[in-house]
Parts: sequence; C-alpha cells; structure tokens
Amino acid sequence: GAYDNPPKISRAPDGTMTGFWSELVEDLAARSNLEIQWVWGSWEECLDYLETGRIDVMVDMGYSEDRARRFDFSDETVMVSWSRLYVRAGDHRIKALPDLEGMRIGSLRGGINTDGPGGIRELVRRFALHCRIIEYPDWESVFRDLERGKLDAGVANRDFGTLRAGDFKVRQTAIIFQPIRLTFAFSPRSPLMPGLKEKTDRILAELKDDPESEYYKLLAKYFESGVTERRVTPEWVAPVLRAAALVILVVLAAFVVARLEIRRGRRKLENARRELAASEARYKEIFDSTGDAIFIHDIETGRLVDVNRAMLEMYKCTREEALTTEPGRFSSGVPPYTKEEAVKKIRAATQEPQIFEWQARDLEGRVFWVEVFLRPAEFGGGRWIIASVRDIDDRKRMEGELLKAAKLHSLGVLAGGIAHDFNNMLTAVMGNASLAMDDLPDDSPVQPMLRDIEKASQRARKLTQQLLTFAKGGDPVREVIRPEEVVREAADFVLRGSGTACTYEFDPDLWAAEVDPGQIGQVVQNLVLNSRQAMGDGGRIRITGSNLVSGGRHWVRLTVCDEGPGFSPQDLEHACDPYYTTKADGNGLGLSICHSIIIRHGGRMVLESPAGGGACVVCDLPAAPDARPRGGVGEDGVGELEGSVLVMDDDTHVRDMAVRMLQSFGCRVAEAVNGNEAVEAYARALESGGPYAAVLMDLTIPGGMGGKEAAQRILALDPDARLIVSSGYSNDPVLANYRDFGYCAVVAKPYRLAELNAALKIALSRGGES
Repeated sequence: GAYDNPPKISRAPDGTMTGFWSELVEDLAARSNLEIQWVWGSWEECLDYLETGRIDVMVDMGYSEDRARRFDFSDETVMVSWSRLYVRAGDHRIKALPDLEGMRIGSLRGGINTDGPGGIRELVRRFALHCRIIEYPDWESVFRDLERGKLDAGVANRDFGTLRAGDFKVRQTAIIFQPIRLTFAFSPRSPLMPGLKEKTDRILAELKDDPESEYYKLLAKYFESGVTERRVTPEWVAPVLRAAALVILVVLAAFVVARLEIRRGRRKLENARRELAASEARYKEIFDSTGDAIFIHDIETGRLVDVNRAMLEMYKCTREEALTTEPGRFSSGVPPYTKEEAVKKIRAATQEPQIFEWQARDLEGRVFWVEVFLRPAEFGGGRWIIASVRDIDDRKRMEGELLKAAKLHSLGVLAGGIAHDFNNMLTAVMGNASLAMDDLPDDSPVQPMLRDIEKASQRARKLTQQLLTFAKGGDPVREVIRPEEVVREAADFVLRGSGTACTYEFDPDLWAAEVDPGQIGQVVQNLVLNSRQAMGDGGRIRITGSNLVSGGRHWVRLTVCDEGPGFSPQDLEHACDPYYTTKADGNGLGLSICHSIIIRHGGRMVLESPAGGGACVVCDLPAAPDARPRGGVGEDGVGELEGSVLVMDDDTHVRDMAVRMLQSFGCRVAEAVNGNEAVEAYARALESGGPYAAVLMDLTIPGGMGGKEAAQRILALDPDARLIVSSGYSNDPVLANYRDFGYCAVVAKPYRLAELNAALKIALSRGGES
C-alpha cells in the first residue's frame, strides 16, 4: 500500500513509486526473492485495504496499541517521527496549546496524528479545549486550506512538513507532540503471514547492523545532508588557512561571547514568557472558576469580546455562539428587559457601577431572573465594561411563594375576624328565629317566614365555614353523618341554574362517616365546580358512594367523575400542589384545599384519568359502620331542663338571645361578659353551696379572658364543672378537640334552639357524645 507523503513515499507522473519507503521495499524484495505490486490510495483507503486483505503490507505505519489489535507490526523500527502544528504565514496567535481554544484545526483522516495516542484530538480533550478538528484525505489538502484561511492551524508529520512547508504560505510553530515509531504493518488476512513478517524483521536487523548498508544510504539521501567531497589542495594554502584559522578563532571567540549574551537574553525572555503564561493560566482559572456568568464588553461598541465558562453553561451556548450573538439576544425582550434598555444600562456603567435585576433568556428559550453588576475596567491597553451575572431565578420564585403565603395568612386573619363577628350576628338572627318558631303555633302564618330566615342563616353559616377553611384550614369538627345527604346538598348547590346534569349512585346500605360536614361539603363543591368548568357548563357529572374495607379499616368511598378532557400526566403529578392551575383565572388552591381537608380527616384522595376519557377524583373517608347518624336537629324536640346556667359572652345580642333560649328550657340564668367575671361568678356560687349546673362559654373575648383560660380556672375550682364551649371561629382546634380542653359539649355559632338544647342535655347527662 502506498499513499502521497513525500519525501517518504509518493507517485511519479509515470505511475512509479518514489521516496525512501519505495526504495527500501524494493531492496527488501530483492533480498527476499519477492515480487512487488504497489496499490495506490489515500491513507484512509490503504487502512481499509490492509484490514480487508486487499494488500499484504502497508508502509510508514505509526505503531499504537489500538492498531496492533487490527494489524501485525514489524518488531524492528524503521524510523522515528513526530507531529508538529503549522499556521498560516504571518499568523502569530498560536504560541502554546491553550491558544487553540475555539480554533479550526486540519489533520489527516484516519491518521495516528489525529486519533492515535497523544494525537491532536487527545491533546485537545486533555486540555479541555473547544476546537473543531476537520479531517482531510492527505497532508497537501491540509496545507492548501490552511494557506487559504479556511483553517486556523494544521497538523503534519515531521517529514512532510519539513519538505513541503516551503511550497505553501504556512509556517511551523513550536508546538511539537506525539513522538512515534514508524514500521511495516501486515494484514492478518495475508496468506504470506507469518513468514513475511519474520523475513522482514530479519533483513531489517541485518541492514541496521551494517553502517554501509542500503538502509543508511537511503536515510542520508532523503533526510540528511550530503557527503562533502575531498579535494587536493596546494601547499601555499596551508599558511593561508592557518592565518584564516586565527582570524576565525578571534571571530569565533567574539561569536561565542555574543552567543552567551544572546542565550542569557533568551533565558530572560523565556522566563518572562513562562511567567506570562502562568499569569494567563491563573487568570483563566479564576475567570472560569466563579459560579457567576461574566461578560466582557467593548466600551465603545458594546460587543462581547470574552465570556467565562459559567456564562456558556447559564445561557446554553458555545463560546463561538456567545461571541457572535447580538448581546441583546440574551435579554428576554419583554419590556422593560429589551435590547435598548440593556444598551442604556451599559452606557450608564461607563460613568458609575450599576447593579440591578434583569429578565434574561438563554439560547434554548428559557426565561429566568438574574442579578447584574456592571462596572468599567481598563486592562491590556483597552477600556471595557465587565458584567457579572448571577442566576436568582430560584430566589425570585421563593420570594413569590413567600408573598403568596403572606397574602394567604393575611386573608386568614381577616377571614377569622369576619367569621367571628358575622357568626355572632347570625347567632342572634337564627336563635331569635328559633325562639319565635317555638313560641308560635305550628299553623301560624309567620312560621314559614321564620323557617326561611333560619334556612338563610344556615346557608350563611356554611359560607363563613368555607371562607375559614379556604383561608386558614383547621381541624375538622367531626360528627357522624349520612354522607349522601351532605354530597347531594353540596353538589346541587353548585349546579343550581347551570346546564350540567348530575347523577348519584349510593350503596343502599352506605355506612355513616365520621367527618366535619361543612368541610366535606366544601370538598364536594370544589370538585363539582371543577368538573362543571372543565365541561364548559354542560355534560354530565356522576357521583358514587360505596363501602370499602382496606388496610384493616372501614371507608366510605366517594367518587366524582366528569366527561371533560381529563388530567394530563403533568396534572396528575402536580394538580394538588398549591398554586398549580391550568385555568387563566384560577388561583391553584381548589384541589390543594380538597386534598388538605381529606388528609386532615385521615382519609385519602386520588386523581385518575380513565381510559374512556374524562376525569375522576376518588376520596376515601373514615367510616363509622356501627354508629347511627344523629337525626336532623329538632327531631327529638326541645326538652325541659332544670338548674342554673352561667352564660359568658361579650356580645350583648348573643348573650341576651342565649339567656332567652335557656329560660325557655326552664333554666335559671346568670350572665358574665368575660372570663374574669365568669370565674368570679362560679367561685361565689361554690361558696354559697349552689354551683351552676352548666356554663356556656364563648371561646374568644377580644381584649379579655376567653373561654379557654377561664375553663382551666373554673376546673381548678371545681373539677366536676360542666362546661360547654361556643365560638364563631368554627375552625378553632379547641372545637375539634373540646374534651382535651376540659369541655363536655360543644355548640358552634350560629346555633338554633334545638342545637343548644341538645348540647345542654349532653352536658347535664355526664356522658354521651356531643
């Protein structure tokens, strides 16, 4: 196999092979009685010929372990070579390997100089350089494109570069790499193996042992200077030569001194060069080690002249893209974060440093927030603007979430205050309506109006409960209920007046559930409202209720399904996250609140997208299979009670209404405005030997002692005290766990006559459930 690589081997115009290797092969063939047939091709083609067995031997092959797995190599080394980097004449940018950053480098396709151990590709990778290596079929094409400016640098072996560099407008650099031994390579498929390899090694060893052999003559002919011819000189030449020698010695002495000075100067220059290179390396390391993106702008034109590695990672681009892209492209473009505003910021930085937040965009289109610090600088004989950019996208997102949380907390405080005052008003309205209904005969024409007042008050109470649950959550105030009644009432309320139909399917023997009916009603309302909106105020919603035993526990399973587009995979993963929404006007709280309520009940909630389409939400609630739900309030009537009751409430209307209700039961009633008065009144009653049968206590007294602290003081005086807690904060944890705070019954505001009567019966019975 032969390829174009003078002076080692090339093809003459008549097709014959010339060069060192061709003559060496001819000599070896003559000594071995072998006939030679040359096969011409590019280097890459010759490698393919050798591997497939089309040729037996390939000349001028650099040895590597990778190639040794594919071919057999002669043990004897023919010669040693290396690789050198060449640049275009007049180009002085490249003095060391780091200068190759971002350059285009030409090299031989398939050559060991390109992909072999220590080759240019490995050097580039080892020094973490971003280069483009362009491969060519021969060295001449590399030099030709280098001369034309299509390449920044080119790789060639020692011999070709030494012989041919003068034919092109290129020059060699000081970058030399990859010393390598050149040998014969033999095809594993050749029928002449292994005898051909053994014969070649034997003859080569003999030639190298003989200083007068053809081998050394060929080396001298192609790679070394010629032999000086001997001449016979006249006798008079000797004195002249001696005189000349003396002169030469003097000149030589001066030359030696000059050379010493030159060497000393070179050493100084070399030391300075090394110090400069070390300084540049330190600068590059510091420049690239920071986590902030750094832009260096020309102060006159604003164009980018350098960026660091963090900038390339942050803005998803290569160095070449960064330096050739319009700087304004790295802004989001959304006013005021536009190219024009960025130019104004850079101009302002020429007068004084600037620091500001900015909306950026990377080359993949992601928009994110950054903090920018601009300042002017002078170095290297020029004036620049340095921009240090820090990614603050996570911080901005966290600030947004904290702001949302703060707003929600403020809403909770506001909702709690509104609910307390509004429930006090509703207590007076609902309580007085109950008293009037109880005093009037059933056939009174006023009864229907009073019932309407009571129903309206109950709906208003549910609205305040929903407002509290939305704003601040709260532990559920549980009672045993019939789930189907709560579900139907909540769903019908949402769908009233809409074009969406709803069907119900409940097990005939559906178990009771121990839940907070107000909170579960809100869950149903949110789910039904979501389904209604998903179907565009049409379609059909299917609600089912069934019994379930799972994990050794009893559950009531409620399922709400619609005929809408269903949940996407992303929705299924994030729909219950706070603030996640797919609606343009949504707040992302509906499903998260539903999920929170179900979890606080000790239940489970799962989102599904059935194969047939639509969306389903499955809620499992704790069941009470052996409990009997309490009937509607008033089913057992209002009974007569005896004994004295102390009423503590700061609201005059609520306190007066409670007094009238208790008196209608037959009770004697005493009043207290706050906890201090209640404790004092209870203490006086104990001293007189007639303690109160029960105490009805408002939980929250603005500016005074409330029911929680007053209850502890009364129980300290009388551990058998019968205390009933009442509050307009329906989500207060005391209401959900009233027994833990010493109360024996609870009645949430606003309440009706029958509800207060039931709570009082429980308190006086010294047992049972509230």
